[in-house]
Amino acid sequence: MRAERTALLSLVLFAARASAADSPAVPADPYEEAQTTASRQPSPVRLAPATVYVMTSQDIRESGVRTLYDALRSVPGVEVLATRASHAEVSIRGFDQPLANRTLVLLDGRTVLNGYFDNVIWEEIPVTLEEVDRIEVVEGPASALYGANAVNGVINIITKRPDQLRHGTVRATVGERSLGEGAAVFGAREGAFSYKLGTGWRTVNRFEDPDLLARLRAGQWEAYR
Repeated sequence: MRAERTALLSLVLFAARASAADSPAVPADPYEEAQTTASRQPSPVRLAPATVYVMTSQDIRESGVRTLYDALRSVPGVEVLATRASHAEVSIRGFDQPLANRTLVLLDGRTVLNGYFDNVIWEEIPVTLEEVDRIEVVEGPASALYGANAVNGVINIITKRPDQLRHGTVRATVGERSLGEGAAVFGAREGAFSYKLGTGWRTVNRFEDPDLLARLRAGQWEAYR
């Protein structure tokens, strides 16, 4: 039996100079928290032209969550529907359902929606929690800026720059129901360039039978085995 597991692998090359839009300052006051998703321009949350919530990497670390969608459970107005082990649907303001496709999910400003159903398979997003700098959630219609999939809002997962990683981080976790997961992230700057490498995996048993490992559909497994 093939176990459900998610393999994440990313190698990114960055220019040494990042723009202000890529790395807005983060003041201590949460109402002055810098965000870029609501208007595609860096501005404090209190001046954003929409309801915006920013979850920082510190918030994620202190919450003890293990997945991106679990991290969003604490955001007011966001609903997370766990349909089976290692799979969930996320939407905003009471519109959550299986194959939810009216909330746009971005990774560093680029869509991660499935091209066939226009929904998100969260376990296939190629980023580990250790790489996340912050998650910006725009609640309410944002189609004027982002198109039809942003009817309910936008979730933008913004990753850390290589110099923010401070070299490497390794994590491993085991638990009941055959839970096993691990992640390794490394980032550094060399001269005029910086780079980042991350990988991760996760296995868990089914909801309905704790003695059986969960599975991926064949197409998902073939793409990520």
